[in-house]
Amino acid sequence: MTVRISTLYAWGSFILGTHIKFRDKGTSKSGKTRVWGVSTLGENPATLGDVVWFARWRKYVFAPWERTVYEETCLREIAEFCEARTKEHRAAKKVVAQTEPAVPTAPPTPCAYCGAGPCPHPDLYNPALGPETSCRHLRPEHCR
Repeated sequence: MTVRISTLYAWGSFILGTHIKFRDKGTSKSGKTRVWGVSTLGENPATLGDVVWFARWRKYVFAPWERTVYEETCLREIAEFCEARTKEHRAAKKVVAQTEPAVPTAPPTPCAYCGAGPCPHPDLYNPALGPETSCRHLRPEHCR
């Protein structure tokens, strides 16, 4: 089945442009983002580079291989592909963020270890270890 995505076409496991194709290479080393290989069309395709997540810019970018050259149609299609993958990634993150459970907070009860009031530093509370992990017992310098 062929689906038109602007100037790009989805065909099987590939996305085809005018002169190039994008192939999903799976997840990145971190497992959080995807990686796509970019190559020319034809019987002897040349690898041009990869589309990868660039964390500092918080978007997908094209990382070309050395000594590769491009004309304006390929550059537009690569840019369009990067923009579309970035939008998909951000939309998926919003769905995950809406379904995550709330972060546990310190209990309002006194410390079970010393009987003192609730920890004034709930960011130091560790619910897995129990109420005796209040800051008074982990870092007494916070509560003098």
